[in-house]
Amino acid sequence: MPDPTEAQNEQFVARMTAAQPGLFAFVLTLAPHAADARDILSETNLALWKKRSEYDSTLDFWPWACRFARLQVLAFRKRQQRDRLVLTDEVVSLVAARSETAARAGHDSLGALESCLGELEESRVHILRRRYTDGLSVAQIADEFEKTAGSVADLLYRLRLRLASCIERKLATEARP
Repeated sequence: MPDPTEAQNEQFVARMTAAQPGLFAFVLTLAPHAADARDILSETNLALWKKRSEYDSTLDFWPWACRFARLQVLAFRKRQQRDRLVLTDEVVSLVAARSETAARAGHDSLGALESCLGELEESRVHILRRRYTDGLSVAQIADEFEKTAGSVADLLYRLRLRLASCIERKLATEARP
């Protein structure tokens, strides 16, 4: 039987891992360079891990993690005070607040997309993945599935419309109190 602490750690790591793309995007809006953002994200992950026992797993992980990221950005900025072009703390806080909201919207949209993909037939998802994950051209997909390029292009268009509608519907449903 697994140790409850181990299970909690695994759940925490899963949440932290899922938040990485959004946290990186959030930090990148506040850091001057991608290399700095990666360093700040590493420091954020270390701080999150050290404070994991303080996390209430019944609450949304995202706002909690963003607070840590914002603090790490401010700590980074203090270390960089020697630079000539330094934003004020007020500007960083304003940008952070807006970036957190924007990153949250992107995070929510990705979740809605995953849910909507789950509603499609597996063959449709496979065609979408061949196009948008694997980067195959419409002609290559048509050859692979023994269809015309026009029919594949039409199918992709209809699938994009269907996904967009589904995502909008799911986001609207989540936005309701």
